[in-house]
Parts: sequence; structure tokens; C-alpha cells
Amino acid sequence: GAGSRHCSRQLRSLACSFGLLTAAALGVHLMEGRIEAHFSFFVLIILLTLYEEWTVFALAVGFVLLHHGAMGMIQPTEVFRDQDQFSQPWLWAGIHAIFVAAAGIAALVAWRLNEDVRRRMQDAQDALAVAAETDVLTGLGNRRRLLADLEFAASEREAMLALFDLDGFKTYNDAFGHQAGDVLL
Repeated sequence: GAGSRHCSRQLRSLACSFGLLTAAALGVHLMEGRIEAHFSFFVLIILLTLYEEWTVFALAVGFVLLHHGAMGMIQPTEVFRDQDQFSQPWLWAGIHAIFVAAAGIAALVAWRLNEDVRRRMQDAQDALAVAAETDVLTGLGNRRRLLADLEFAASEREAMLALFDLDGFKTYNDAFGHQAGDVLL
């Protein structure tokens, strides 16, 4: 299901996540409920942050809760190691699910912070791109912009180039000062 091109990205993400969660659960069964086998769920929840989808985290928390609770009632020795866990499988399933949810929340916070950084970086890149092609004084396109526009115009079938020259601008600048010349431009 995770590789099916007929399903949406979200369904493929959920199918892949379910498969990975099932593999982690099988690892817990094969290790007869040893706590070290449960660590795979924490590694997995961090990997699932790559999807950047809330539904994947909800699936992971629900999976751990239902798996540990149901299997803790049916065959507790394959999910848990201690006698008190055998007698209260849903309590311990809830504890495990809470820790998986906490790991997921930490991953989501990191995800959100990364989104903010990506957005600020993109804003800075956009501002730099505009600044690189804009004359600070006039706010008009600079030489770099002119060359880019000329390259684009040359690729078009019909293009027109108009040049304007300000006669006597140096005299104006010398007579009234550079600030007046800046305002005139």
C-alpha cells in the first residue's frame, strides 16, 4: 500500500507508518517484551517526523496504545516483563503511549521550528534576490536586471529596447547637489 501510485500521499504515509510500527511491535514480541525492544518505537517516531504529517503521529500513539493494551491482555509476556505490568496491561499501554506521544510532540516542535527557519531563510533569499537587481538610489532595476531583461527579450519574437539619456544631469547635480540629483532621479 505504501508504494501504490493509486493512493494519496497521506494514505501511503499511513500505510508505511503502519508497516514500520508493526515491525517494531514484532520486535517487542520476539524479544519477549524486553524494554530495550520498546526503544524501537522511539527511534521510529523520530523517523516518522520526516513525513511532517499529524495523522502519522496519531496513528503511532493509537497503535502503541492498542497493541500494548490488547496484547498485554492476550499474551502479556510478549509485551511486558514485570508482574505488575501483566496485571495492569492497559495502564502500562497508556504509559508507553504517553511516552511515544511525548517523543512525537518533541519531534513536532522541532519540525515546526525547522519550518520557521525555512520560511525566514526563503524570505531572506527573496529579499537578497530583489536587492541584487535593484538600484538602491532609484529603486529601479540595475545593470544585472537590465542584462537579465535583455536576455529574456532576446528570446522573445518581438521585443523593444528604449534608452533614455538625461542631458545636463551632471550640471544639475553640480549646481544643486547630489541629494537634489537623487530626488530628480
